[in-house]
Amino acid sequence: MTVAMHNLGNIGQIAKKHPEIELLTAIYGVGELTALAFVLTIEDADRFNNSRDVGAYLGMVPGQKQSGGSDPQQRITKEGDRMVRWMLVQCAHCILRKNAPDSDLKRWGEKKRIEQVGKPVKKSSKKKVLVAMARKLSVVMHKIWANGEVYDPLYNAKRRVQAQEQQAA
Repeated sequence: MTVAMHNLGNIGQIAKKHPEIELLTAIYGVGELTALAFVLTIEDADRFNNSRDVGAYLGMVPGQKQSGGSDPQQRITKEGDRMVRWMLVQCAHCILRKNAPDSDLKRWGEKKRIEQVGKPVKKSSKKKVLVAMARKLSVVMHKIWANGEVYDPLYNAKRRVQAQEQQAA
């Protein structure tokens, strides 16, 4: 992937060759470079039956080491492309900033961050939320790419309001 990007030159020129980049960059915090790296790493949107599998492919799911009744929490597997994983974490940082526009992703990340508040304050707590947010972002990016949908930042919030209105009626 990196060689392909260096051989072709300017990121903007490469992005024009991939129409799905425009769909992915509609997500706040995702730029052309991240979207291009994601698309070139995944290669084919139909590669995965389920968008949730993308997080595992990129190594953003906890490892498993079960024995008898114990199921200890493990670190992420770190399989897949390291650079794309790093870029998605940086995008998660951007989405969770205080002055970032409101979106379902931001609300989900803030909810996860609040869940961590009751636990002892550790630097790793914030990092866990960022990696979880990056995994969620990869799932959303794949879903948008696979379906060709236009990203709506408050899609789930609007659906909840419509459901409440229907129940009230």
